[in-house]
Amino acid sequence: MSVGKLTDEMLVEKIRSEDQELYAELVTRYQEPLFRYSRHMIRDEEKAADIVQESFIKAFVNLHGFDTKKKFSSWIYRIVHNQTMNYFR
Repeated sequence: MSVGKLTDEMLVEKIRSEDQELYAELVTRYQEPLFRYSRHMIRDEEKAADIVQESFIKAFVNLHGFDTKKKFSSWIYRIVHNQTMNYFR
């Protein structure tokens, strides 16, 4: 099965067990929508880009803590949301 046809959760399992380089696929899938989400909240393109980048790093570092029985999209959006809220503090 090609990487593009894997669900996010299946991809996370492969990243954990086989190839960390596959994380780039998750970044590709989510970078633009997460950027739009963050930019919508803070109205600052540069800061939104920084927040998304920081969020991807945080997600990668904590990937082993992600429960693959849940949706990856919800998890990564929550990380971006929290990082964006931290910006306001």
